[in-house]
Amino acid sequence: MRTGRGLFVFFLVLLFAAPAFSREAGNQIRIVVPAEVEAAGEEYFLGDIALLRGGLPEIRSGLAGLSLGRPPYAGTYRWLYRSYLELVLQRSGYAAGSYSLEMPSQVKVCGAAQKLTGAVLAEKVYGFLEKQARPEWKSWRLERLNLPDELLLPPGEVRVEPKANPGELSPGSLFLRLEIFVNGESYRSLPVTCRLRAEAEVFVASRDLEKSAVLTAADYRRELREVTGDEILTPPVPGAYRTTRPVRAGRILGPRDLEPVPVICKGSKVRIIARGKAFFATVDGLAQEDGSLGQEIAVKNIGSGKVIRATVSGPGEVEVGL
Repeated sequence: MRTGRGLFVFFLVLLFAAPAFSREAGNQIRIVVPAEVEAAGEEYFLGDIALLRGGLPEIRSGLAGLSLGRPPYAGTYRWLYRSYLELVLQRSGYAAGSYSLEMPSQVKVCGAAQKLTGAVLAEKVYGFLEKQARPEWKSWRLERLNLPDELLLPPGEVRVEPKANPGELSPGSLFLRLEIFVNGESYRSLPVTCRLRAEAEVFVASRDLEKSAVLTAADYRRELREVTGDEILTPPVPGAYRTTRPVRAGRILGPRDLEPVPVICKGSKVRIIARGKAFFATVDGLAQEDGSLGQEIAVKNIGSGKVIRATVSGPGEVEVGL
């Protein structure tokens, strides 16, 4: 009886030990790593770069999930040494006899990348400026557009958002920033410089104009010129503007050359209105300075020669309160 029980126990031991024995020696997992691999993401695993064959499915799954750290940045590479991988396997509880490792002494791990070409970036810049360009410009172009031939980005959906300094777009040196997103997250910001040139119809003085000359339609003509941003691009209303300084014939009119004609001009004749609760009188006067509506100016009573302060109430009229 004892002999029978002993044989029974012996067979049980063989039965339960057989799978372990098979995993260790007779059913090894082959780990095949090529000489050059590609990895992406925040972390990469053995299953991303190796071919796993044989063995039990749960063992292969465990091997595939072994972390090998952070992969190289897009477009760069790093070496993975066989000795390091063997150490990772050992520390993770995989005995040397449970697998066969087929890999060179070192493997080149490349950061997965996609190319974003300079042509695509230029298209984004032109599309952005097309929306920002002034409608008065007849034509415009870019010179010395400083863009790389290509950028290497991680795999994923790419979006490029151009950004410019606040304010109206003006010809001359231009600085932009291209914000590049991958899978909805900002990946990098690319500074871009270029020179913007534009042509538009400007207004050129037809004759010499003195300071404070009220502009008429005969005083200027339209010409197509390259602009710098310091020109008037909308026609000045005749009679509504005057010169702030002498302007020579042929000069392009700019915002600093003109100002609105005031309601009352210095030296012009005005009607002085004296108004009270039970009193109203008017006398002739002479404006001693320019005045806009609601502005207080000095006027001279022509009859008495006295200079008083009065408020501009309309064209050719000032009021004083009593």
